[in-house]
Amino acid sequence: MMIRLPNVELLVLVTVRLLSAFMVAPIIGHRSVPAAAKITLAALLAWLLVVPGGMTAEPAPGIVAFLMAIGAEIVLGLLLGFISSLAFWTLAMAGELVALQMGWGFGGGIHPSVESSSVALGQFYTVTTSLVYLGIGGHQMLLVALANTFTAAPPYAFVVEGAQVERIVQTTGALFSGALQLALPAVGTLILTDAVMALLSRVLPQLNAFVFGLPVKVAAGLLAVWISLPVMVVFIARWLSRGILDVQFLVR
Repeated sequence: MMIRLPNVELLVLVTVRLLSAFMVAPIIGHRSVPAAAKITLAALLAWLLVVPGGMTAEPAPGIVAFLMAIGAEIVLGLLLGFISSLAFWTLAMAGELVALQMGWGFGGGIHPSVESSSVALGQFYTVTTSLVYLGIGGHQMLLVALANTFTAAPPYAFVVEGAQVERIVQTTGALFSGALQLALPAVGTLILTDAVMALLSRVLPQLNAFVFGLPVKVAAGLLAVWISLPVMVVFIARWLSRGILDVQFLVR
């Protein structure tokens, strides 16, 4: 199959956008996924969109315009991948909030062999999110959403405007409210546990509230997480679907 020169330019631009999105996208952008696999997947999808898909675009008037278009595709791809990953960061933040309230934050904060502040409960939320993401076909939905962005914003045509910046700010702001909503059942239970332990320490001064209260808080927090798990899965699926839809809304 012959590929004309304008199609080669278009193929490069499409590959650059997809590859930039894959670098920060959930699951695909994880560091355990080899870079060669990401490049191969981006090139294959770009070929399917350009050659069999019939995507067309006017060739660049010069090398400077082509290089500027490549830069624009890199920025747009990173933005698309960033938007799709916000849901994962939201849920990881919720796990960190619950773990901090339970007292598990000490392990990730003072242990010298831990490179980040991630704790076991945060990893549980992350793994649960990944399973729900794969269960609802989020990886397939993301690929379809990225392909649809070329209809709304073809190469050489996308320009970052105030509407896109405002949408990114709004989506990022929803990150904190979403994390609070997800962590609220467990955090609320732990706050009530703290109140009960404070009352007991006043009634029974000889009771060491710190030593006695720590295992009680851990048990209460795990129980709250276990009870709220079915609702949490529904919430996670809704947030993940919203994140994928935001990928398409960004370029409209």
